[in-house]
Amino acid sequence: MTEFYLESQKTYNGRYMYVSCTQRPVPEENKSVISWMLTVTGGESNYYTTGPTTVTIDGQTVYYSPKVYYNAPKFPASKGSVSGEIEVFHGSDGTKTIECSIKTAIYNGVMQENKASWDLDAIPRESTVLATDCYIGSTAVVLVDRKSSGYTHTIGFCAPQLEGFLCADGTLSQEPVKLEATTVPFQVPTYLYDRIPDARKLECTFLCTTYSGDVSVGQAQKCTFFALCREEDCIPDVSAQVVDCNDVTMDLTGDETVLVRFFSRASCQITAAGKNGATIQKLQINGREVEGNPVELPNVETGAFTFTATDSRGYQGSYTLERELIPYRKLTANCAVRRESPTSDKVTLTVTGEYWAEDFGRQVNALTATCRVEETEIPLEVSYGESSYTATAALEGLAYDKASTLSVTVADKLIGHTLSVTVKPGVPVFDWGEKDFAFHVPVTLSDGSQAISQNQLMSLLESLGLIEKEVNI
Repeated sequence: MTEFYLESQKTYNGRYMYVSCTQRPVPEENKSVISWMLTVTGGESNYYTTGPTTVTIDGQTVYYSPKVYYNAPKFPASKGSVSGEIEVFHGSDGTKTIECSIKTAIYNGVMQENKASWDLDAIPRESTVLATDCYIGSTAVVLVDRKSSGYTHTIGFCAPQLEGFLCADGTLSQEPVKLEATTVPFQVPTYLYDRIPDARKLECTFLCTTYSGDVSVGQAQKCTFFALCREEDCIPDVSAQVVDCNDVTMDLTGDETVLVRFFSRASCQITAAGKNGATIQKLQINGREVEGNPVELPNVETGAFTFTATDSRGYQGSYTLERELIPYRKLTANCAVRRESPTSDKVTLTVTGEYWAEDFGRQVNALTATCRVEETEIPLEVSYGESSYTATAALEGLAYDKASTLSVTVADKLIGHTLSVTVKPGVPVFDWGEKDFAFHVPVTLSDGSQAISQNQLMSLLESLGLIEKEVNI
């Protein structure tokens, strides 16, 4: 209870009046009862003329008297008091400021007004509630700001398909439970995961109702908090198996778990499962989304496989599997032919390229190189470098005056190349034009030395009159 005092100015012989007030809160109705008393006192005489007198509290006129003369022995011209009560309502936060005033004239007829403000004691209002976000399966802390030690409260919990009232031990009851505790642990049930198979958090609500005895105080206050998915509890489980399903490469390695670069066909069997109500939405192998299970990856170039599963909440689980990879190098082939001389029937065939001369496991890589000339198949002689090869053959009987076509085949255990090579015709024995005549056949002795030169041959033909001598003008 608080008190308030307001007096008028003192006049002739000290006569004045004052208002005294007391406050009595009514918390359950958010109001206060103001008891007031107007007292006239002071001065030597019992009676003084008093002009119109008005007492106002919080905008309400609680007392009014018209002018009273000195010879009318009654209040407020005479000493004494009068009292009463009014109700004032507080704001939503429980606070209230009121204004009180006295307006009168004593003895001399001059009106005066005294007024002042009075801050009432705030009325404790409804408790407020807060809660901390937490992981599903963990403990959320519920904090209640209780405005009066005499209050109790109930805390309702609301989530999709789940409602109840909080007990002091953090469990839920289907009936309201009045609590005095201001800190309550709440064990967030794990079955809330099932409410959010496609989300990472669930919004929940606490509703706090305040009681003074059996009477509710103010409005129920609520707060929200998020029940969160713990990522490590939700990451999908992923496992996988990888085997070679190419019969050719499996025959070379003798082991389905060994892969041959560029040729093995990897059969990938993925096993993935979502957790806590989530479902698997997407599967990836080495960052590429795949459909179906198992998945075949042709022409593998790596022995490392990373399998990723994404669930309906967007969480990803992964599993990496390393398989032995035989580092096979692809066989290549380039052909070149060279005729020994323009009119020779001898041609040298050369094939070069890259070659992998290693062990697959069960078998060693092997190279064959052949050349077919018409119906005759001729093997090529092969020599090897560190990662290359050269295959050659000396071919005879290819007419110099017309083109010949060769069919060259080079193959290892995995790749075969067949190339068609054209051997161009040699240069004719002689040819002539409008002003010249040329021989292209070298004339040599048995020891290989030149018997006659081109110029000597031309001079001989001129002297025999077989050709005209060229004259330069």
